[in-house]
Amino acid sequence: MSFFSALKTKRTPRHQPASFTLIYWPRDDQGRRQAEVKVGRLDFDGDLWTFRYDEEYKHRTDLRPIEGFGEIEKVYRSPVLFPFFAVRIPHESRADVRDKVDERALEERDEGELLRIFGRHVVSSPAFELIPASL
Repeated sequence: MSFFSALKTKRTPRHQPASFTLIYWPRDDQGRRQAEVKVGRLDFDGDLWTFRYDEEYKHRTDLRPIEGFGEIEKVYRSPVLFPFFAVRIPHESRADVRDKVDERALEERDEGELLRIFGRHVVSSPAFELIPASL
């Protein structure tokens, strides 16, 4: 069974609550980084993942909804981590991933903790940054 299949089918035991802020770093025409824009918040309550857009992002007419979250006013809920965020967790078959998981003595694959460890930056969406938030 693949790591992502296990994430989708696993329901118990539940993991610790987690919260993250998604930030977007726009660039100007010369590729220079502009002021950050708070996109939204990703939360896990131990049962459901929730994503909602930040009010600032909702009112920006120059920015589009992110992939998988097309309705900007909607609060998204799922027992499974949303694909936009799940791709931030590298595959457990990588030696460096196993080393970091072992180093932190994670007994189970806690998605919130894996996002804290690996999810801040990803090559597939470099303009976005996922920052752990206080609960």
